[in-house]
Amino acid sequence: MQFKHGRIDSIDAMRVLAMLAVIQIHTPWYSKVNVTSLDVATIADQLARFAVPFFFVISGYLWASRSFAAADYWPRSVAVSKRVLIIFSFWSFIYAIGPSLYVIRQEGLDSLLANMLSVVYPFDSIRFLSAVLQGTKNHLWFLPALAIAALISGALLSKGRELTLFVLAILLFAVGLAGSAYSDTPYGFTSNFNFRNGPFFSLIMFSSGYAIHRYGQRLPLLPIGIGLATGGFALQLFETTWIHRQWGTPLLHDYIVGTYFFGLGMSMIALSNTRYLRVKALSSIGPLILGAYASHYYFVEHVRWLQQIVENPYLIGPAYLAVVFLLALGTSYMLAQWRGTRQFVT
Repeated sequence: MQFKHGRIDSIDAMRVLAMLAVIQIHTPWYSKVNVTSLDVATIADQLARFAVPFFFVISGYLWASRSFAAADYWPRSVAVSKRVLIIFSFWSFIYAIGPSLYVIRQEGLDSLLANMLSVVYPFDSIRFLSAVLQGTKNHLWFLPALAIAALISGALLSKGRELTLFVLAILLFAVGLAGSAYSDTPYGFTSNFNFRNGPFFSLIMFSSGYAIHRYGQRLPLLPIGIGLATGGFALQLFETTWIHRQWGTPLLHDYIVGTYFFGLGMSMIALSNTRYLRVKALSSIGPLILGAYASHYYFVEHVRWLQQIVENPYLIGPAYLAVVFLLALGTSYMLAQWRGTRQFVT
């Protein structure tokens, strides 16, 4: 199904659900993951792993839907990457302010300058690349990864290199798996680099969004999406358990093979525009989710006082998730009201 005008309610609704899943992964009480056995919290963490793949796939789909000829791909990619990197730079600065002020207060300005200099001297390529690709807070890695995926896709598709794009995306995904989830296996390798960053995961998801737009318009997206999401999640659980039992690898992974199919399936469900997702209460706040994603980690770190109010161990997790989400959403809403700050949240 192709959408040409306006926003898609089912996508905006799924954005909200994906944002809640991201917060679940980051909150300390809601997702206390056992890295050695599949308990309830670990399975909940696994369920939440569709979120970031969904964001990448949908970004690729919408990017493709706004490019009407091969000549459009590159300028559209440049525009997307500029917008994303502006948001990345702004929030990297915001997240750097608090720690920087703390270092100045505790250790002086000289210590802060020394810490900043350590990123480039003595030069360590892995540390420097990680700082560039991640920013000043872990979750911000999504933004430069998205920009890189858009630029690679635009550069290749503008030259008619669609097959090259798909092959490159698969190869980078394989390298990322070998250097992360499968690093303890005979098929992997160890590295200090986090292969979640950069194009290793983002490109295959982004290009899949492009492929859905290009080739999936006549497909029954809802049943295919349900099948892929269900099968992908089952494969994800099997993979994590198998790797753990065979090589002792912890059960917590940013992504594995099953995560690709899980995220792709959830994206196709959203793109089907099923009536079950056309919920105005959710879709109406979909446009604010990018800002909520960027800002939510501040509240993850600063609302732990909630445990003094909510003493029930079964309620603290859901309460924490709700409070963080509402505060992040409120921040995004307020910043979206002013022209000068709107570009940092939408």
